[in-house]
Amino acid sequence: MPGRTRCAHPAAGRSPRARPASKLASADLAVSRGPCPAIGGGLSRYANPAFLTRFAGLGASTVTDAEWTTLAERIAADGMLRNSSTIALPPTGRSAPVIGASTGIEPLFRLTDPHHPDFLHPAARPVLAETGGDGLIREVTRHGRLPAGGPVGDSVRDVLAVATQIQPSGHLAMVSAIQSCVDEAVGKILLMRRAGTDYGEGHLAFPAGHVDLGETPSASIIRETAEELGIGITPAALMPAGVMFRRSLEPRVDFFFAADAWEGIPQICEPHKCTELAWADPGDLPPGTLDYVGAAIANVSRGHHFCEHGWEPTFP
Repeated sequence: MPGRTRCAHPAAGRSPRARPASKLASADLAVSRGPCPAIGGGLSRYANPAFLTRFAGLGASTVTDAEWTTLAERIAADGMLRNSSTIALPPTGRSAPVIGASTGIEPLFRLTDPHHPDFLHPAARPVLAETGGDGLIREVTRHGRLPAGGPVGDSVRDVLAVATQIQPSGHLAMVSAIQSCVDEAVGKILLMRRAGTDYGEGHLAFPAGHVDLGETPSASIIRETAEELGIGITPAALMPAGVMFRRSLEPRVDFFFAADAWEGIPQICEPHKCTELAWADPGDLPPGTLDYVGAAIANVSRGHHFCEHGWEPTFP
């Protein structure tokens, strides 16, 4: 009996401006799906109410100081926040000048910190020292950005350009490069392209494996995901997602699980069995996905706990 799993991508919050709406939505999500482990365990910056109350006093017309203070104290007290950060995708980048750093993929507006006149981004200093020496470092520290001319090649400009120096096409390219990973990320599922197998060679399917003798299906999927993906899933993070009696090269009973929290970053650990990892929209599966994957997703979305696939007639 092979155990099958469905892993949903970690939630990714996005907010158009500095406001508590995205935090409140993330707090509501934490109630139903659990908080980010670091936040729930009091190990994150949100454990200190000052992290959010610093937004109070900015003079925003849509948010009061009291709202920021209440939100900050609530999150610090119960740790119920699903997302470690809620950010704006470029080209907006509004959080960077507010907090003095980029919280995600958005580019910095400055290589310096307006609150600390002598600060220069640590990633920029060695590059500038090698490119133009102390003179270039002083100029960038003074203006917060690379000069229009001078001894700076295109490769350095590509890396150290701030938001206002990047063309609109560059901002769009940044979004496009990661869109498949972050777009509607809460609903993504992880698929593996099968290799070295007699069944489904070159096709996409769930991470999966056989249940060993003396092993439960849940223990099997925890072991298999560790072996195949290099991630750690706890029993508490597993959610049953249906059972399928499937017609294949031989009859199979598949146990499906969902997990939306784990330790580590999924990667190909057994290249002889897998050639690609793909985060996919369950409502729009990519070409080459094995048919039982869509059937399993449809089954759980309808609230069915059991189905028979590949048989005539099908059930339910």
